[in-house]
Amino acid sequence: MNELKYSIPLVELINNNPQHFNAKEHAFVTAHRDVYKKLEHYDNVFLFEENFESEMGTCFSVPIINKCGANAKWIIVHDQWFLKSLIRIKPWIRKKIIWRTWGGALFYNYKPTKTILDIFKNTIKVILNGLPPKIIKRFFAIGTANIVDEIELKKIVGNVKTYPMSYCTKDMYKIVEKEYERGKEKSKCVNILVGHSGFAQDNHIENIERLSDYSKQNIKVYFSFAYGEREYMECVKTKAKEVFGEKAVFIEEFLPFEEYVAFLNRMDVAILDALHSTALYNLAILMQLKKKIYINRNGLYYEAMQTEGIPCYYSDEIQSTTFDKFASENVAASMYGNSDLLFKDYETDLKNWEKIFEDLNLILLQNKNK
Repeated sequence: MNELKYSIPLVELINNNPQHFNAKEHAFVTAHRDVYKKLEHYDNVFLFEENFESEMGTCFSVPIINKCGANAKWIIVHDQWFLKSLIRIKPWIRKKIIWRTWGGALFYNYKPTKTILDIFKNTIKVILNGLPPKIIKRFFAIGTANIVDEIELKKIVGNVKTYPMSYCTKDMYKIVEKEYERGKEKSKCVNILVGHSGFAQDNHIENIERLSDYSKQNIKVYFSFAYGEREYMECVKTKAKEVFGEKAVFIEEFLPFEEYVAFLNRMDVAILDALHSTALYNLAILMQLKKKIYINRNGLYYEAMQTEGIPCYYSDEIQSTTFDKFASENVAASMYGNSDLLFKDYETDLKNWEKIFEDLNLILLQNKNK
């Protein structure tokens, strides 16, 4: 995963706003040399160079947490946890951790079932997946992107302290707003986005079949495959080319933020069919651009939209919907209102992080006076 898209906004937020934050109170430690090279001009950014396991399945942050955690008041970490990583965190350090959740990446790391061995492995994962929430519940708090994360955490971890933690540069919100004001380029072709990554949780195959009745229409079906599971992505490509031919388009490189927002603005319809917390930035930007979004009626997006009072379009209704109705641009500018799911502006992020550190400092003061 390209960690720069998370690291740079937060490091710049803390270091470039002295009226809000004391940069000397913060130390940013990374094991990724490419991240460090981009940020080494800041005095409080450090490269962790000690030898440690880096194979898939071991969290990069664990050795840093165990080594540096003793001298830290709080530890804010945004990384994927795996069971064998979680159990390696020193127990007395866990109570200092504020983990920015990765949502479904933690709780639903399964592969598509093809063989009896796959079924067996996934069964074991179901059993083992009951352990990480118990460990995570011992963390001091969990950072969330929006209400989708809040709903998922309550279901899986239970009642835990949470903080709103989003990452926004001064330009990101403005780029999305500018793109919305510019409007969508006029095209006779209907552009459809299926999913946001190359993992099975986006139900690509099922949605290709749902869209198959539209294959003769003037459409292009886009798949964002900048990252994902290679074997699974190849299966999706084969199926998509079989159904749509050259109308299937695969985006296989990370795009700069401005280009990616422009790409999303060219879409007429997006299908985000995952059940769990994933693609929240994609959802937020698509909503900010007032795009028509089809979701899974059994998923967390549905629960969040119901809570926010937002009308929904359901992925399981696509096959019974005429193409004209499916592709119609009937999302009113007011449909998404001021939902918590929308992309946050820089000032909101600034205030949220300021409140987080005020709260953490108050807790330290209260503990000191006990």
